[in-house]
Amino acid sequence: NKPWKKLKTVLKYSPFVVSFRKHYPWVQLSGHSGNFQAGEDGWILKRFCQYEQHSLEQLMRDPLRPFVPAYYGMVQRDGQTFNQMEDLLADFENPSIMDCKMGSR
Repeated sequence: NKPWKKLKTVLKYSPFVVSFRKHYPWVQLSGHSGNFQAGEDGWILKRFCQYEQHSLEQLMRDPLRPFVPAYYGMVQRDGQTFNQMEDLLADFENPSIMDCKMGSR
């Protein structure tokens, strides 16, 4: 049901050669060190923040839902609390991404 999954399916069955790998070596390239950890089954763990948890819960009921990672609640690991969410890059071999921030200061 997600637009990016539909695009992946179209690309997979297109005349172009595209290969998708289920798991890739997960490396945190940006953000504060230790804020992210690889989860299981295509999930990532982000260090717990109550405000972010509230936002993620609201997004699960929002019209923007198809365009944001699925949120799976909190999880404890190694004595720390994390928000658990879908890793949108899990099915891609060499993803190229751009992180855009919107808002005002």
